[in-house]
Amino acid sequence: MIYLILVLNAGSSSLKFSVFEPTAEFAEDPTERARGQVESINTAPRLSVSIEAVNVVEKDLADGAAVSHATALLAALEVLSEHFPDVRFPVV
Repeated sequence: MIYLILVLNAGSSSLKFSVFEPTAEFAEDPTERARGQVESINTAPRLSVSIEAVNVVEKDLADGAAVSHATALLAALEVLSEHFPDVRFPVV
Protein backbone atom coordinates (compact mmCIF):
# COMPACT_ATOMS: atom_id res chain seq x y z
CA MET A 1 0.00 0.00 0.00
CA ILE A 2 1.21 3.48 -0.83
CA TYR A 3 0.78 6.27 1.68
CA LEU A 4 0.62 9.88 0.56
CA ILE A 5 0.19 13.15 2.42
CA LEU A 6 -2.23 15.74 1.02
CA VAL A 7 -1.50 19.32 2.09
CA LEU A 8 -4.15 22.01 1.49
CA ASN A 9 -3.89 25.79 1.62
CA ALA A 10 -7.22 27.57 1.21
CA GLY A 11 -7.25 31.29 0.55
CA SER A 12 -10.19 33.61 0.02
CA SER A 13 -10.46 32.78 -3.69
CA SER A 14 -7.99 29.94 -4.20
CA LEU A 15 -7.17 26.44 -3.10
CA LYS A 16 -3.60 25.21 -3.40
CA PHE A 17 -2.53 21.66 -2.74
CA SER A 18 0.49 19.36 -2.78
CA VAL A 19 0.82 15.60 -2.48
CA PHE A 20 3.90 14.16 -0.81
CA GLU A 21 5.22 10.62 -0.44
CA PRO A 22 6.96 10.16 2.91
CA THR A 23 10.30 8.40 3.02
CA ALA A 24 10.91 5.27 5.06
CA GLU A 25 10.41 6.09 8.72
CA PHE A 26 10.38 9.81 7.83
CA ALA A 27 14.20 9.81 7.85
CA GLU A 28 14.39 12.31 4.97
CA ASP A 29 12.20 15.01 3.50
CA PRO A 30 9.15 13.64 1.69
CA THR A 31 9.07 13.57 -2.11
CA GLU A 32 6.58 15.86 -3.80
CA ARG A 33 4.47 13.78 -6.19
CA ALA A 34 1.90 16.38 -7.28
CA ARG A 35 0.87 19.98 -6.87
CA GLY A 36 -1.86 22.22 -8.11
CA GLN A 37 -4.37 24.92 -7.50
CA VAL A 38 -7.81 26.19 -8.21
CA GLU A 39 -7.70 29.94 -8.66
CA SER A 40 -10.44 32.55 -9.05
CA ILE A 41 -12.92 30.39 -7.12
CA ASN A 42 -15.43 33.20 -6.72
CA THR A 43 -15.32 34.42 -10.31
CA ALA A 44 -13.93 32.16 -13.07
CA PRO A 45 -12.41 29.08 -11.40
CA ARG A 46 -9.49 27.36 -13.15
CA LEU A 47 -7.87 24.08 -12.07
CA SER A 48 -4.24 23.29 -12.80
CA VAL A 49 -2.44 20.13 -11.67
CA SER A 50 1.13 18.91 -12.15
CA ILE A 51 2.09 15.30 -11.44
CA GLU A 52 5.79 14.56 -10.97
CA ALA A 53 6.52 18.12 -12.22
CA VAL A 54 4.64 17.53 -15.51
CA ASN A 55 1.57 19.65 -16.17
CA VAL A 56 -1.31 17.20 -16.71
CA VAL A 57 -4.46 19.28 -16.26
CA GLU A 58 -5.40 22.84 -17.12
CA LYS A 59 -9.12 23.43 -17.26
CA ASP A 60 -11.86 25.88 -16.42
CA LEU A 61 -14.39 24.68 -13.88
CA ALA A 62 -18.15 25.12 -14.20
CA ASP A 63 -17.84 27.04 -17.48
CA GLY A 64 -16.75 30.17 -15.65
CA ALA A 65 -19.46 30.04 -12.99
CA ALA A 66 -18.52 30.67 -9.40
CA VAL A 67 -17.88 27.52 -7.37
CA SER A 68 -17.25 26.94 -3.68
CA HIS A 69 -14.04 25.78 -2.04
CA ALA A 70 -15.70 22.41 -1.45
CA THR A 71 -16.45 22.01 -5.17
CA ALA A 72 -12.89 23.07 -6.00
CA LEU A 73 -11.52 20.44 -3.61
CA LEU A 74 -13.71 17.72 -5.14
CA ALA A 75 -12.46 18.64 -8.64
CA ALA A 76 -8.85 18.43 -7.44
CA LEU A 77 -9.43 15.10 -5.69
CA GLU A 78 -11.01 13.67 -8.83
CA VAL A 79 -7.86 14.45 -10.85
CA LEU A 80 -5.57 13.14 -8.10
CA SER A 81 -7.58 9.92 -7.85
CA GLU A 82 -7.20 9.35 -11.59
CA HIS A 83 -3.42 9.68 -11.39
CA PHE A 84 -3.01 7.81 -8.11
CA PRO A 85 -5.54 4.96 -8.46
CA ASP A 86 -4.07 2.95 -5.57
CA VAL A 87 -4.53 5.83 -3.13
CA ARG A 88 -7.79 6.77 -1.46
CA PHE A 89 -8.40 10.42 -0.75
CA PRO A 90 -11.34 10.18 1.66
CA VAL A 91 -13.56 13.21 2.02
CA VAL A 92 -15.04 13.60 5.48
